[in-house]
Amino acid sequence: MRLPVLFAVTLMCLLCQAQKSTIELADCMELSPTEESKLVIEVNTNISTLECTFDQDAVFGELHFEGLIEDRLIVFEDGVLDLPVLDFDCGGSIINKDFANLLNYREHSSIEVKFKNAHWYDLPTQRKNIQRGLSIGYFTVELTIGGHSEEKRLRIFSSHIDENTLFSRGSVELNMREFGIEPPEKFMGMVKVKDMLTIRFDLKIQVVS
Repeated sequence: MRLPVLFAVTLMCLLCQAQKSTIELADCMELSPTEESKLVIEVNTNISTLECTFDQDAVFGELHFEGLIEDRLIVFEDGVLDLPVLDFDCGGSIINKDFANLLNYREHSSIEVKFKNAHWYDLPTQRKNIQRGLSIGYFTVELTIGGHSEEKRLRIFSSHIDENTLFSRGSVELNMREFGIEPPEKFMGMVKVKDMLTIRFDLKIQVVS
């Protein structure tokens, strides 16, 4: 029978930290998003929906961040995804430029996703959710766009193939005005960008240690 993800991860950390006192409540954990990860931002207008994708291997494949395990909470010391606005692909150079201008890239060149912590559900809930294909916990992340920040939750799912692999999938909606972004109008007001934009996360994360 497959071990629950939390138990397996905790066991690995205990083994690699065998020289520490077993009374300690915290042990290490290192995570690394893989090159298969991507992030999509949807911008809605009164006519259509614009999708802009960030899937740069150099960013996702080289990031490692560590955390301390305390009961069912992992507090990350350094887990920041820095996503250059000019590296988003919206399907064409003109649309890419419009998207970059929308996010005011000259003053704020990147979107920042800071992983603050991960919370795991209790083991009975994890077992039940794994069987149902539901989440086993969630990340708390801080999104920074245009110099403004807001906390959001991203659900965590286990892999049925590799217990050292986690997935974080889901979407969050943001009001651009709350981030200091004024939705523009084009062609004498015929095309209007709506206030709400959606960020879709599709992250594959490897448990390194």
